[in-house]
Formats: sequence, structure tokens, C-alpha cells
Amino acid sequence: MEFHPIRATGTLLGIVASAWAVLFAALLVLRGATEPVSISTALCYLFAGVFVAIAALLAYWTYACASLRYELDRNGLVIHCGFVRQVIPLDSVKKVTPGELVPLPRIEGVGWPGYHVGRAKVQDIGETLFYSTHRRPGELVYVLTGSQAYAVSPPDVGKFVAEVKSAQKQGAEIALQQAPRRTPLADQPFWLDRYAQGLALLAILLCAATAGVIFANYRGLPASLAISFPPLDVERVAAKHELLSLPATAFGVLLVSLVAAFAARAWEKLASYTVLTGLIAVQVVFLWGAAVAVS
Repeated sequence: MEFHPIRATGTLLGIVASAWAVLFAALLVLRGATEPVSISTALCYLFAGVFVAIAALLAYWTYACASLRYELDRNGLVIHCGFVRQVIPLDSVKKVTPGELVPLPRIEGVGWPGYHVGRAKVQDIGETLFYSTHRRPGELVYVLTGSQAYAVSPPDVGKFVAEVKSAQKQGAEIALQQAPRRTPLADQPFWLDRYAQGLALLAILLCAATAGVIFANYRGLPASLAISFPPLDVERVAAKHELLSLPATAFGVLLVSLVAAFAARAWEKLASYTVLTGLIAVQVVFLWGAAVAVS
């Protein structure tokens, strides 16, 4: 049996927030494309990238809200939320408590009106994981096990509690392990590898620095200039607009390499680190070339 919480409010607000972030990114890109090349143009593109990242996060959280559901059978309760499934064996459930009997706590995590995912310390219950769309305490149900408590918001609290107790009486057919289960994308080791993330961040900053050097000095450059690209020391005369291909190429290399490093981390840590360190070296060369070109 599946219980679908009331998700309309949370999903709608998430869609609106995601759309606003995309709109701001588009406006920043439009402004950057229509203004003379300068450091302010570079900042427009930089903040556009930030808003794209925010939009992606909001879009995922909105998808998680829209996909939130509770699957119940005689073996266990499974909470589906985005790329994560929380599996709760019914034989581990000690108590099911309606939320109207418990003061509503402050939840630490992701949330807005109609969507709450995170942790909270609940009075008389303790540390609790929230996967709910509640707007008031009476819409919550607390499922307590020996090791963890969960807060859910089925559309009919009374029916949900009754079904849990009924399923427990039937007894489990198979043994389930109480644990979160993730899709391959959510379980990618890159998300927990601080070293790989640090290398990726350094590469991103170097790419941004290359763009900053070019955009900050572009107005003061002559219409044509001698371009030397280290470390090859090959020099040629070119129009200054060709310099814009330098940060564009650096950005393209950055994207391709980050995707490759992310994929490689799933099967070999050293391969991912090798790609990232090579990317940093390439970005240093691009930055060096930018500095020489505008000097």
C-alpha cells in the first residue's frame, strides 16, 4: 500500500523558486552578452553560473518533494524521497505516535512551506529524520525504532497508524535491513571525497581567474596584439577578440574534465585524482597564457 502526502504546495513553491533562479541566470547571461567586455561582464557570467547551480539544487529538491511517498507492506515501511529510500523493517518499529501529541520542533535541513527533509530533536522522542510535507503538527506521524525515529506526513494519519499496526500483526515474510538506500548517482563516492572536491574547486577557481584576467584588461588592449601562448612560446599577431577564446576553451576543458573525474571516481580513486591534477595543470597554463597576453 502506498501513501502519498499532500505535495501540491511544496512542489509548486519549489517550481517557482527554481524558475526564478533560472530567470536570474538568463538575465545575467543576457546582460553579459550585450555589454562591452569588462570585469563586470565576467561577474555577470560568474553569478549566472551560481544561479544555475542554485536552480539545479532547487530542481532536485522539488523533484524529491514531488516524488515523496510511503510504501507499506507486512515487511516494512519504505520512504521514497528523490534519489534516496529509507527502509524501515516493521519488526524494528517500537511505536507509532501521531504528531498532534508532540510539539513541533525546529528542523535542520532542506525545507519550505509544504516540504521538510532534515533532522530535529523531538521532545520525548529524540533525534528524528523528517520526510514530510506537513504544515501543522497534526499532519505528522512519528515512527520509532530502536535506533532511529522518522517523521512522515501521510494524508490520513489515522489510517496510516492503523495500517502499520495491522501489517505488524501479520508478521514479516522477509527480513529487511534498516538503512538508507541510494541510486547510483546519489551513492557516487565523489560526494564524500573532500580531497577530490578540493581539487575540483581549485580548478574552477583557476578557470575563473583566467576569465578575470582577460575581461579585466580587455578594454585597455590595442585592436591587434602579439599573442604568445606559454609554455610553447609561439607568438603571432591577432585581433584582440581572439583572446576571448582563451577563457572559453579553459571553461570547455574544465567541464569535460570534471565530468570525466566524477565518472572515474566511481571505479578508481587514483584515476579521478589524476584527471583532476592534470586539469589543474592545464588551468595554470591557461592562466599563465592570459597573464602573458595582456601584459
